[in-house]
Amino acid sequence: MLYLVRGLATVLEGGAPEGWNPDTYSEARNLTEVAGVAEGVASLTLVPGNQESEVIDLTPHLAKRLAQAQPAARVVPGSVRGTVTGVDVSRGNRASIRLQTGRTVRAKFPDALRDDFRDALYGFVELVGEVKQDPHGSPYHVTVSTLRNIPVPAASWSDLLGSDPGATDGLPVLEYLRRLRGE
Repeated sequence: MLYLVRGLATVLEGGAPEGWNPDTYSEARNLTEVAGVAEGVASLTLVPGNQESEVIDLTPHLAKRLAQAQPAARVVPGSVRGTVTGVDVSRGNRASIRLQTGRTVRAKFPDALRDDFRDALYGFVELVGEVKQDPHGSPYHVTVSTLRNIPVPAASWSDLLGSDPGATDGLPVLEYLRRLRGE
């Protein structure tokens, strides 16, 4: 508790607590939200043990400092892969991408990529650009600079299963792999 209180005091002074990672900032932000101080509803005082010199008030000002120090969303250069499930050019060049995890990511793209997105509808693509991530690192929005179509493989793994029964020269698979590795 003392570690938390001292870290919050450092944030309140405009500093960055030593040893705090993004998850620690997220938990501290959650504490202010649970206490209702982010909306100015309440103020909560933390007193660790009997050390009255180490008191911190959870106030709207502290909640604001936490949000500035570690935003709830991160913007990073990167890419996502998935299936284009929708394209809307009537209100600002937007698209929806369904990732292989089932999660849907929203995308915004420049006019130059309109035709590419139209042609990629229901296709598997990679979107490269600025990726917005939630506090857990999952993408939820991409500002696209490049769209790459990912070709559909000619054969699936199930098609290949059993296609060459003599590939291991009669050895069990594990022993064959060990022989290939020189083990």
